[in-house]
Amino acid sequence: MVFFNSFLFYDIIFLVIFTLFVVWFLYTRKSNLKREGIIYLYRTKLGIKFINYVGNKYKRTINVLQYFSIINGFILMVSIILLLIFTIYTYIKFPQITQVVKAPPLLPLIPYFPSIFGLESFFPPLYFIYWIIAILIVAAVHEFSHGIFAKFHRLKIKSTGFAFLGPILGAFVEPDEKQMVKKKNFAQMAILSSGVFANIVTAAIFFIIMWGTFSFAFNPAGVFIHSYPQGLVEISAIKTIDGISFNGNFDGFLNEEKSELINIKTDQGSYLIPQEALKNQLSIIGENLDKSGLNVYLDAPAIKNGLVGAISKVDEFEIRSMEDLTLILESKSPGETIHIETITRSGKKNYYEIILDNHPLEKEKAFLGINLNINNLSGFRKTISNVFFFKNPSIFYEESNKTLVFIYYLLWWVVMINFFVALFNMLPVGILDGGRFFYLTIFSITKSEKSAKNVYKIFNYLILFIFLALLFSWLFAL
Repeated sequence: MVFFNSFLFYDIIFLVIFTLFVVWFLYTRKSNLKREGIIYLYRTKLGIKFINYVGNKYKRTINVLQYFSIINGFILMVSIILLLIFTIYTYIKFPQITQVVKAPPLLPLIPYFPSIFGLESFFPPLYFIYWIIAILIVAAVHEFSHGIFAKFHRLKIKSTGFAFLGPILGAFVEPDEKQMVKKKNFAQMAILSSGVFANIVTAAIFFIIMWGTFSFAFNPAGVFIHSYPQGLVEISAIKTIDGISFNGNFDGFLNEEKSELINIKTDQGSYLIPQEALKNQLSIIGENLDKSGLNVYLDAPAIKNGLVGAISKVDEFEIRSMEDLTLILESKSPGETIHIETITRSGKKNYYEIILDNHPLEKEKAFLGINLNINNLSGFRKTISNVFFFKNPSIFYEESNKTLVFIYYLLWWVVMINFFVALFNMLPVGILDGGRFFYLTIFSITKSEKSAKNVYKIFNYLILFIFLALLFSWLFAL
């Protein structure tokens, strides 16, 4: 019953209705359709007057923008190639990534893909209504920009229209290709790069709107517990396990009657380890007990009380930031009892009564025993992290307004899809804008059509090799 009352249920109904509408539209207008491969094109004159007006009216502005457009094209082309190479390196160097992210690296941008591939912790939900609105915006600004720049360079716009691939909807603007190839290389490159330039500008505009929406849609409501303090203890240094003297043999210490957390003591201090974790580590160590160590947790109040989730309240103080949590814990004393409220990602609240310990390094300070997920990124990497993961990963946010949350995630996907469509379109591959853009670049440098074609073919094969290497790297790691 929960599913039928959820937004997902109505979104799937909308997907079905939209698909049926597309089928009906194609069938009733089949005389105006032209099939090109598996795609159907429906040609119209819609928007041509607007394209002609803008292309003629704002010539000075377009004349300046075309330089930025070409520069942006080069930046995106280099970026997508480096991104592909970096992804291959990551899958080869760190094959364990497939244990965390099981989805293929070449992920299809289809509705519901975060749920389909188990990526809900990385991406917000991609409902069909988000997807179709974002695709319409992406296609419209991309294709109309091509048309406006083409008109500026005095190309005839033959038609506009819609492209259909099943329920997938796209748009196109069709300039006169014979006139296009006769233009100078600079003009062609400006026209080719104008679509992705428009997508980047659109992404920037919607990002600003998204940034403004965020603070009204969400409120910080807690600080996530990332982990517990841990370290390595040499097995030879263990004195007791659960209060019983340890003679170097773990037989008798591992059974169902034991508590889930096992207490280990050495001359240096007291530690805890889950029984299952101890079994796994011993199976890896084998018989080399004297020369090995165990990964254990500090014997601290947090792990002993099973403290998990995001800390939303300590006693009567609400926790909204790491600073809030740090200040309230620093005001407490060892041996003091505190009441903690935590909240899980699903919204469930848990309550704990905890007695604080002495800090292992500073005995006069209170010790809870938690690690917080502090983001140490800086510079460019921090900027990228903020764009793709807008929320602070250390903070739990509660929704303050359902409507604004819906709008925020819609804006998020408009930004992301515009950005990635722009990036992907500048791959130096024939069917994409980046293909001919790259060819014209080489031709402008070499002044030789033969040399340009040879380099272009080599890069096409190189990109194909990169895609295959990426796929096989993922399969091998998986």
